[in-house]
Amino acid sequence: IHFQPTLPRTGRYQVCIGFRPSRAQATNTPITIKHAAGTAQLALDQRTETTPFAFVPVGEFPFKAGNSGSVDLTNRGTDGRIVIDAVRWVWLGE
Repeated sequence: IHFQPTLPRTGRYQVCIGFRPSRAQATNTPITIKHAAGTAQLALDQRTETTPFAFVPVGEFPFKAGNSGSVDLTNRGTDGRIVIDAVRWVWLGE
C-alpha cells in the first residue's frame, strides 16, 4: 500500500498510521517512510492497542513541501493480516 501526500510546507512531521487493532492482524507490519533526510524502515504491531485513538504515531521525520515523501506498507513476511485505513502527517514546525 502506497501513501504519498502533497505537503503544504517544509518541516518536521509526525507520521501516524490509522487502523484498529485486532488479534488477526500482524505484529510485524513493515513500514518504509521516505523523507527529506533519507528512508526509515519500521515494524508496526497491529494486534496490540497502544493508544485509544485510531491513529498511531510511528515517528517524527523531516519532509519537504510537495509530494516527494511517502509511506509504504507491505504484507511481506508478516504474521497476520494488514489493515490500514489512512496515513496522517501532522506538521510540528520547522
